[in-house]
Amino acid sequence: MHALARRLARTSREVLAALASLGIEVRSAQSSVDKKVAEQVAATFIRTACRERPHA
Repeated sequence: MHALARRLARTSREVLAALASLGIEVRSAQSSVDKKVAEQVAATFIRTACRERPHA
């Protein structure tokens, strides 16, 4: 999970929060997640970034 946070340029705490919002319980930053879960987390951050981006 720590590596996922690094790849997404996010903190482990942010990734833990994203996992919790998806209903996925992870105990620590050293925990592992499968590829499907990692993709869901990445998609969550992409959707958030799109919503926060100002429209021209």
